[in-house]
Amino acid sequence: MLNTQVLLLPHHGTAGALQAEKLAFEIAVPQQTLIVHLLVVPDLWDGMQGDDWLNNASTRDTFGRYVEGLLEKDAADQLRALEARCGERKLAYKSIVRVGDPTECIVEAAAQEHATLAVVGPPRPKGMLGLRPGSDLAPLPRKLTIPLPAGITVEQRDKALYAVRQSEEHRALHGLARALVANAVHGVTEGFKKDLEIVGVGYRAEKKGKNVVFSLGYSHPIEFAVPEGIEIAIEKQTRLSVSGANKAQVGQVAANIRSLRPPDPYKQKGIRITGERLKKKAGKTGAKTTA
Repeated sequence: MLNTQVLLLPHHGTAGALQAEKLAFEIAVPQQTLIVHLLVVPDLWDGMQGDDWLNNASTRDTFGRYVEGLLEKDAADQLRALEARCGERKLAYKSIVRVGDPTECIVEAAAQEHATLAVVGPPRPKGMLGLRPGSDLAPLPRKLTIPLPAGITVEQRDKALYAVRQSEEHRALHGLARALVANAVHGVTEGFKKDLEIVGVGYRAEKKGKNVVFSLGYSHPIEFAVPEGIEIAIEKQTRLSVSGANKAQVGQVAANIRSLRPPDPYKQKGIRITGERLKKKAGKTGAKTTA
């Protein structure tokens, strides 16, 4: 089981936050888990420009105070509601309100509160009404510490790390903890890499600033944003190498790139992981007609 002694829950009442709350309550242990409720308020007025009616200083300040009052009331309601739900489940509760970038606030709060686990909800799907949160989830796995299963600790002796279990009941988790630490060490020393190949006439990829632009036979090119902590190298426009310190993040980015144009089962055109075994289907034949 996961170590859920201190559980950080960024929550602001959105659909994704409610999903995170549901998961947090499922894994939390009554009378043992502390729920740290993080509520992030973005700075809405920083850098606002334009020639609209808000450009008037007096009107802008008045409207700003009005909206900030609504945000303050909404924040208070969110804090009281989640505290009550934690109380019903006999979970300890603590609230933190931060103003700034959501991603940075999550990282800072996790370090400050010594959170053993952070539960973050998914972003709002495209097309759904409402404000899209400004948080970028990609950097979180790289910036947050590696969680270890409950009952397993890591000790450093003679320039080596040892996974130590509290009792034989945690024997099944010993190998998992060792693998997590080993992957973290390997990531910061040598790094992880996934190679991909692009197969198809006219299919190619090229760097454009920090992003990668793919031409994959569609009516338009696809611009892929490279997450923080990931590097993508391109060789001869048809071979890519995804590298980084986080094994899970490297694998996820490689999978996201492959999903842009999965291999065709008939001609096997598309993006594939190097060494991937593909199953090719036989071509369809039309019925013969006789005169």
